[in-house]
Amino acid sequence: MKPSEIGILTDDAKAAPTALFEIDENCVPPRKWKLLLQGDSLCFEPPQGTPQVILRAEVAEKINLMDRALFVRRLLIAKLRKQVIFRLDPDTFDAITEWIGPPTEEDLKKALRKYLFGSLPLGVLFVITSIPLFGIVSLLWIHGVATDGKADAYPVLLGLIDLALGILILVIGILNWLAPHRILFALNAIWFMAMAATTVINVIVAGRSWWWLLLVVVGAFAVIGSIKEYQRFAPQHMAPKNEVTQ
Repeated sequence: MKPSEIGILTDDAKAAPTALFEIDENCVPPRKWKLLLQGDSLCFEPPQGTPQVILRAEVAEKINLMDRALFVRRLLIAKLRKQVIFRLDPDTFDAITEWIGPPTEEDLKKALRKYLFGSLPLGVLFVITSIPLFGIVSLLWIHGVATDGKADAYPVLLGLIDLALGILILVIGILNWLAPHRILFALNAIWFMAMAATTVINVIVAGRSWWWLLLVVVGAFAVIGSIKEYQRFAPQHMAPKNEVTQ
């Protein structure tokens, strides 16, 4: 078992820290931790207990920085003995980001997997909800056209659009695994904009519950996040492919 996994300080962690920060655990009431930035490790000191170390080589697996959580900015999620979430101030967030360095191909795959985790359930939701809307209403529409020619085609069209959106986001999710590329963040942003627009139309035209408008809020944050990730993984911001983390 690695020393960092059982909370024992390595030789590197015993060295003088390059920076020391106080960070708040995301709980009520917040617990104050100390974060020591070493040359090749991050050392987390809880209010009580043994310090726990994450080596630089473990950062991609054990550290997740988020600058756009739904209603909380600048979060640090660390896999210590258990997963711990910290709220960061801007200076601490910038210092950790600089310490981690430019994003790598592995970081790109990790970020896309996060979007896959959220996009696949949404795709399934849209496919499932579109089937009764399209299937049942389309039968009524066909019956209306066959009898007196009076029927509203909008619910049928909206059912088709929902079905197409569901299938499209499932395809994007699969591509996240098979062919990871930053362009998928742009596709995610476009999809969430389309999803928000059709959700509003569904509420107004098809009479869906106003609770569906919560998806519009989620979509707005997803669009902002996707655009930021697309910019973050621009080629000029990426670490060289032949760069090896020590």
